[in-house]
Amino acid sequence: MTYTVTAHLRGELAKAGHTQLRVAALLGLSVRAVSDRFTGKTEWRWGEIVRLCEAYPSLLDILPTAAVLDAAMAAAA
Repeated sequence: MTYTVTAHLRGELAKAGHTQLRVAALLGLSVRAVSDRFTGKTEWRWGEIVRLCEAYPSLLDILPTAAVLDAAMAAAA
């Protein structure tokens, strides 16, 4: 995932009050691994994004827009 998608994920989950600890438990990852994903050090896997969307359906409202923005920025680079 690129920056825009990660930023939207982080923002939406934080706005809903979901901590990295809760996200880590949901995904079966360490808090450090989740932090690495939120900071861009490690890329998100699609399976992780799918699990997050299943648990937090509101993400489905923002992720398509973020993905389109990322694609447009990549094409312009």
